[in-house]
Amino acid sequence: GCWKVLIDAAKGCATQPPDLTRYPADFVVISFYK
Repeated sequence: GCWKVLIDAAKGCATQPPDLTRYPADFVVISFYK
């Protein structure tokens, strides 16, 4: 089968954006709550 990759980048985005060229993902979740 085909796997889909989701990255939870909420904590990582606090310091810098995730490098999607190094870690390709189908979906990226972030939160602007705080």
